Amino acid sequence: MVLLLTACESLIEIDGPDDAFTSQTVFEDDATATSAIRGVYSEMAAMPYFSNGGIVLLTGLSGDELIPLNEEYTGFYRADLKPDEPLLMNYLWRPAYSMIYNANAALKGLNNSRGTTKAVRRQLMGEALFIRAFSHFYLTNLFGPIPLLTEESFERNASVPRTNPSIVYDTIEADLIRARDLLSEDKFAFTGGEPGRIRPTSWAASALLARVLLYRGKWERAEAEASRVIAREDLFSLPSIHEVFGVSSPEAIWQLQANTPGMGSWDAMLFLPVDGALSMALQPAMLEAFHPDDQRRIAWIGSLNVGEDVFHYPAKYKSQYSQTDEYHMEFRLAELYLIRAEARARRDDLPGAFADLDMIRVRAGLPPLADSSDGYTVEHIIAAIQEERRAELFAEGGHRWMDLKRHDKAGETLGLLPGKDWQNTDVLYPIPQSEIEANPNLAPQNDGY
Repeated sequence: MVLLLTACESLIEIDGPDDAFTSQTVFEDDATATSAIRGVYSEMAAMPYFSNGGIVLLTGLSGDELIPLNEEYTGFYRADLKPDEPLLMNYLWRPAYSMIYNANAALKGLNNSRGTTKAVRRQLMGEALFIRAFSHFYLTNLFGPIPLLTEESFERNASVPRTNPSIVYDTIEADLIRARDLLSEDKFAFTGGEPGRIRPTSWAASALLARVLLYRGKWERAEAEASRVIAREDLFSLPSIHEVFGVSSPEAIWQLQANTPGMGSWDAMLFLPVDGALSMALQPAMLEAFHPDDQRRIAWIGSLNVGEDVFHYPAKYKSQYSQTDEYHMEFRLAELYLIRAEARARRDDLPGAFADLDMIRVRAGLPPLADSSDGYTVEHIIAAIQEERRAELFAEGGHRWMDLKRHDKAGETLGLLPGKDWQNTDVLYPIPQSEIEANPNLAPQNDGY
């Protein structure tokens, strides 16, 4: 497997096809071990790759959220991707596997460490397991069968075949359960007094685990895991629409700290106008997802007049150049309410589903659905939850793309959009061609490519 390790070179060193690894020095004490793990987050936040904007950008174009205004992204929008598309490798595959490899190296180093204290070792091992699960989750949702890496051996990983998504999910679940039980429950654990919730906690592991369980149809467990987070009203709450993405947002479960000098969040850099120009805009149909009274339409969407044309764009993040106002949101409380609403609806708990759904609607300035729910069936409320997820979670975490696929609505939705040459095989991205050439065990290529 071809991996590029940049900001985390202090954590692992690859010297040819052997297991060169500096664990004895990197993990010799609490300070060096913590610094190594923090380097992973620094790498994640340094560029708009993978979860720090890349997933939002590319899946938004592939789905029904964004349209490109330059040629660089048209392959994703038109559903005309080629396996040698550079963005597949640079924005998705390579950074994700870099994170996985570093997580595996950290787990090995921590297991062998004799100089770290038990509390710090538990936290860091939990973070490494969480990072590995997080990366595998997105990779299998984007590419289908993927290499499942649970060791840091470069030599073995260089020839590993792809693994069925159900087995990948089994490993993700196991990693998250271990991470949840190892990680601190303190929302500011191990942040060094810095603002924001910039280190994964037990609650972040539960948030991702709830999502995984929902995707797998494990409704009762998904509800329980979401409830574990929602119940902690002393830690998490729903602020006003205007405060959701701030550094100190009480809704935040896990954030990426901005760390590029002279820049704020990459979300703002990607989507807000720069010198009066946009590189992409919202699909016109996306605006139809919002009721006229929906405050999210006002607070989270901007507009730009270009001659006689009006382009709309995601404006959840406002700070292009300040590092102290906003951090990139990876997990937040609203998603947990929507997960629990769907899980409850699937279990025929319609009052409970309405209660959770209305927590999100009322904050957005909309009337509660429970007040007009006579005659609603499970199918009706599931449809309402899908629409609420579309409005609440647009331009975040690839949610819309994955929702279209898991509800089997990608074809009927995307096949109608102008400019898309949609085929049902487009629900998966192609494996980067350079990876198959480096490791023939990754063949065959995904169907349709």
